[in-house]
Amino acid sequence: MTPQRGRSFELVEEKGPVVSKSTYRWLVGLCIVVAVLIAIVATLLAIKRPTVVPDVTMKTVAEANQLIESAGLRVGGSSQAATGSVGPGFVAQQSPAPASTVPRRSSVDITVSVTPTSADVPLVIGLAATQAVRKLTNTLYIPTSVYVFGTAAQGVVLDQIPSAGTSWMTGRPVAIGVAAGPDDGTGTTVPNLKGDSLDISQAKLAKANLASAGFLTQINDPQANVVVDQLPEGGVVVRPGTTVLLLLRTP
Repeated sequence: MTPQRGRSFELVEEKGPVVSKSTYRWLVGLCIVVAVLIAIVATLLAIKRPTVVPDVTMKTVAEANQLIESAGLRVGGSSQAATGSVGPGFVAQQSPAPASTVPRRSSVDITVSVTPTSADVPLVIGLAATQAVRKLTNTLYIPTSVYVFGTAAQGVVLDQIPSAGTSWMTGRPVAIGVAAGPDDGTGTTVPNLKGDSLDISQAKLAKANLASAGFLTQINDPQANVVVDQLPEGGVVVRPGTTVLLLLRTP
């Protein structure tokens, strides 16, 4: 018998599909884009997650800034206000208010107290109400608006007390009368109160369906509680219920 010759076998390695270099680069790029998108979404969710606004009043500016940033919030704008109730250099007010719930990275604005000083009241008659309020605030006064009927352009300041140039302590109110447009038929006339006592003034205003607020004062005058100026002036037409601001002499 002729012996059978052995068979030879060739081992063939089975290969998977071949990925081209361009496809590989595309897949890597896609993975990077997905990772970036995931990071962005995670960041946005973290930013929108609510946090509680800390109370930074009665704190120094440095302390307030540290508390704001520690709460995941941003330090916003800083303004000044003249006040005797809060020491100079300390935060007198903040916005948003303490304990408010806001999204993270929201801004918190602070108002820093400065020592009140005597200064001349600026002239704001003829300005738009928004400009007048800004000017008074920037000079550390507290603007208080009263709206009156008239023929002047709506929103223009027609009167102010104390008058421009008056020496007035910063941190105190300055009243402005703002044009509210023509009388709509519901107006009532403000009585003249100059020279009247506070009691008589209040009685006259009640009869005219108006309110009063004697928040403006001149100190150390021998005549107690006498009206020396008013806003709106006597004879001006206003809406019923309008507050008439009184400049008083006090003991």
